[in-house]
Amino acid sequence: MTSDSIFRTVVALIVTALAIWSNRRRAGARTAVPPSAPVREDPMEAERTRRVQEDIRRKIAQRAARAAPPVIAAARTEPPAPPPSAAMAPPPAPVSPIEASPFRRDPAPAVAPPRRDWLAELRERQGARRAIVLREILGTPVGLR
Repeated sequence: MTSDSIFRTVVALIVTALAIWSNRRRAGARTAVPPSAPVREDPMEAERTRRVQEDIRRKIAQRAARAAPPVIAAARTEPPAPPPSAAMAPPPAPVSPIEASPFRRDPAPAVAPPRRDWLAELRERQGARRAIVLREILGTPVGLR
């Protein structure tokens, strides 16, 4: 390196440092809190603000009370007496909570698809279309390819 290129590099670094320092100083002046002047609070404005805040708090409390879940009565400790016709029938088999859940999934069928040569399947129009759809659904997202 020549002395001329070293000088240019040093001058560029100094100019950059001065620009950064100036920008930070200017940004600090914008965000600095001005000296506090004596605040004259209007009593009418303060009363209006207080009333608005109370009204907002009251509305929030009303909505929270309306959105609260209903209180469920305590469950009975003894089962209800069966009707007379049910006394002759055998008692129902116990059902686990998982089996009784309406959100329970039925197990997938254990039937395997027929085994075919996959190259022959890709040569067919429907097979190729199916492979493309499966790749889009099950493959890597397009944005990550």
